[in-house]
Amino acid sequence: MNIIERLGAIVTLVLVSTLILVTPTTAQGGPIAHITFPIMGQTMRGDISIQGTATSSQFARYTVAYAPEPDQTNWTVINVSTIQQPNGMLAVWNTQPLPDGKYALRLQVTNNDGTAVQSLIRDLSLANATATATASANSSAVVTDTASTSNSFTNALGFDPVAIVNSLDLSAIPGAFVKGVRYTLYAFAALGVYVLVKWIIGSLLHRLFHKPEDYGR
Repeated sequence: MNIIERLGAIVTLVLVSTLILVTPTTAQGGPIAHITFPIMGQTMRGDISIQGTATSSQFARYTVAYAPEPDQTNWTVINVSTIQQPNGMLAVWNTQPLPDGKYALRLQVTNNDGTAVQSLIRDLSLANATATATASANSSAVVTDTASTSNSFTNALGFDPVAIVNSLDLSAIPGAFVKGVRYTLYAFAALGVYVLVKWIIGSLLHRLFHKPEDYGR
């Protein structure tokens, strides 16, 4: 190999090395704004942890905001940060004060020169009122079951032990202790019913099947 060929090989090696080392750095330096959670069309309630990526080689800040659908004219800021987020939590969105409906989320990454890129997630549904209504319905079902138990006790004993427990003035005692006392009294009432019914059935069976012993009279 002559000197010209050697020089050509060296130049080629330098060019290839430059492309490998420099090109990826340049590509990764651009701003990235990407929301990974929540996703479009999702139904949510309560506190929402917004996940994603907000980075740039000239990073200044990122901003997370929401707006009602479909107009998206009034954006409300959830969080502003001057710290880049390569992959993680961008903000926590408290949706409980908001009326149920459709919303959009926006992530903006702003550079030092004022330029910005953004990511938009649309068609997000809030359903906080639905969850509250379900919890209230479950609470009503518990009250109905308690009333049914009270009626069963009344039919068996001739009085209502549940009503007696509920009539006690326990307002000065902490709520958790009161609940424990009530459940204990309910258990004792149920045990009393069981013992009474067992004694009545035993007495009837004894009278029906027990014959007096003959001592030879």
